Amino acid sequence: MEILAARLNDRKLAWELTYQWPAIVRIKQAVGRAFRSEDDKALVILMDRRFREPRLARVFKDYFGKYVVVNDEELINEITNFNLTPH
Repeated sequence: MEILAARLNDRKLAWELTYQWPAIVRIKQAVGRAFRSEDDKALVILMDRRFREPRLARVFKDYFGKYVVVNDEELINEITNFNLTPH
């Protein structure tokens, strides 16, 4: 990261490229494993405060489609109302 920060002259960007983007790719890969066909459905719960950051929320909303940040009570409702039966 230090070498990249020096070359880019931007420590924040170097951190994002070194740590954040590889983590994002891994999360997308892990979530993608839940979907093997068009009929597959999954409820993915990402429990880290960093997923509330607007920039990350945009990245995941673009990728996942529906992406909501909820509190404890809303999470229970989302889980309860999640329908696993096929369309």
